[in-house]
Amino acid sequence: MMGLPALVCGWFFNKFKGSAPSRQALVGGLVGAGGTVLAALILALLLVTGGEDFFGVAKIALVAHVPVIIIEGAVSALTVGFLARVKPALLLHAFESPPGQAHG
Repeated sequence: MMGLPALVCGWFFNKFKGSAPSRQALVGGLVGAGGTVLAALILALLLVTGGEDFFGVAKIALVAHVPVIIIEGAVSALTVGFLARVKPALLLHAFESPPGQAHG
């Protein structure tokens, strides 16, 4: 349930992060919240496929995730912003070399 949202959000972060620390923090916050949104939607979808008895539970699960989504977005934005300032090489794609460093 959590693997697919993580892969999607990782792809979005690498695609749209840019090079400015503020943009990286913004995109990091959005994908952090987005991963939680996708996980909550998958959970609700799985509950709904269980039958009509689970419609109410699915609604409650979605509403219960709203504060988690907000907190996850804020924590992700702050963490990515910090990493962008302190150690930007950690935010590079796995196959990229830091600027000024040769391969090998």
